[in-house]
Amino acid sequence: MFEKQWPSVLEAMTDGVWVCDATPKLLWINSACEELNDIRREDVCGKTVQELFGQGNFDNDVTHEVLRTKKPVAIIQKVKSGRVLLVNGVPVFDESGEVSLVVGSERDLTELNLLRGELEKKQQLHSRIHTELLAMKLRDLKTQEIIAVSDAMKQVMDTVFRVADFDTTVLLNGPRVQVRV
Repeated sequence: MFEKQWPSVLEAMTDGVWVCDATPKLLWINSACEELNDIRREDVCGKTVQELFGQGNFDNDVTHEVLRTKKPVAIIQKVKSGRVLLVNGVPVFDESGEVSLVVGSERDLTELNLLRGELEKKQQLHSRIHTELLAMKLRDLKTQEIIAVSDAMKQVMDTVFRVADFDTTVLLNGPRVQVRV
């Protein structure tokens, strides 16, 4: 029963799936592949990987690498739709041990990359806010709690405020207080 349903299973996947023969010619793609790549099945199936590459459908080819190495290969690929995909190509061997098919799967990394960028921006903002709060606390501390009248203590305090933003060890030693960072 499952043998009759495998095309429906592949069609239901949200990852793009495609199959090439060893020539390499594209034999089949699922609907998710059509959407991810902004292509139509009837326009690409039957064409060679080289023809599709030449038409600007993608910038990097996993199929030839799978055929060359006879091993699974994963690449990052930018496609004509503008998306960035993680593409995995896997060899299928015939009875004589030769690669007869390359089966590929594609996962959209575009949204993941956008989320990563947003997270980095938020981390930078958090760091900036933290730095500003620390500077405010130190200024407040400087004016209210620390009495530094001598030139040596003023120099120590200047150094303390300069290195306060860094995760570092500071050694204060005397009797004339020397600061080493």
